[in-house]
Amino acid sequence: MSSIKAVSKAARTQFLDVNGHSYAYRRFGTGPGLPLLLLQHFTGTLDNWDPALTDGLAEGRELVLFDSAGGRPLVGGSAYDRRRNGPTRSRLP
Repeated sequence: MSSIKAVSKAARTQFLDVNGHSYAYRRFGTGPGLPLLLLQHFTGTLDNWDPALTDGLAEGRELVLFDSAGGRPLVGGSAYDRRRNGPTRSRLP
C-alpha cells in the first residue's frame, strides 16, 4: 500500500478568464521553489493526468495542471465543459 496522499482528486478546479476565453487549472501540492506546470498533449485535458503520477510529484513541490483551450475528451466532458454547460453527455453514438 502506498503512503502517498491522494491530493489531486481533492484539488478544486479553478478558472482564469483572459480576453473572453476561459482556461481551467488545478493547483495543489507543497514544496520549495517554483510550481511545476504540467501540460497535456494537443487534445488532452487536465482530467487526463494519472493521480498516481501527480500525487507522487506533489509530495515535494506545488503542481499546476493546465487545461489548454480547445482540448475536450470524447466521453464525459472536461472541467471547461462542466463550467459552461453543466455535466455533458457522451458524444459517442
